[in-house]
Amino acid sequence: MVNNADGHDCQIFLSHSGHQKLVADGLFKHLAEILRDRPTSAIFFDRSVASIPMGARIFKNIETAIKSCKVGVLIISPSFFESYWPMRELELLVERTQEEDPISLYPIFYDTRDINKDMKSETASLDKWEKTWEAFKEGVANVQKWAQYVVEVKEMRGKILRPNETVELELYNMAMEIAEMLPSSLSAPRPLPSPPSQVF
Repeated sequence: MVNNADGHDCQIFLSHSGHQKLVADGLFKHLAEILRDRPTSAIFFDRSVASIPMGARIFKNIETAIKSCKVGVLIISPSFFESYWPMRELELLVERTQEEDPISLYPIFYDTRDINKDMKSETASLDKWEKTWEAFKEGVANVQKWAQYVVEVKEMRGKILRPNETVELELYNMAMEIAEMLPSSLSAPRPLPSPPSQVF
């Protein structure tokens, strides 16, 4: 287990593309309030200095957090599949689910209606994204593995979030569900924060 300097290991990892930064930011804020008895370094979010300190090696911090997290949150969107870092995180997170002490994944499908048909098989995934993945300058060892993991995540029971539904109450409810996925020894303190007011 890899621990942060303060003795608290990363518990929740937020994976997303830059286009979904607002969704990730909303989840982070609600999770930080729900899990308010522990430092924000327990929730990995790339905009948090607690997650990636100034001058730190970014991917080293990402790998360390994924190796020690208990829940991986994947904010899946069209731009997610077209970005190197999110796909690399997806690879590492899915592989963590296959370990002897597996983690839990929480997929959120954001505006994926138009690409759902392309996620039904590894062949379809490869047809759509193979050239994009192979073009990443960092290099990809196995694009077929990525295509397989895309389908595995699609088959998981996840949440659907459309762009016009990114309201605070929806994000709060998701954050509550994510926190409940943590082991009982890491459960949120009581009383829990009140949900935000719904604006109609």
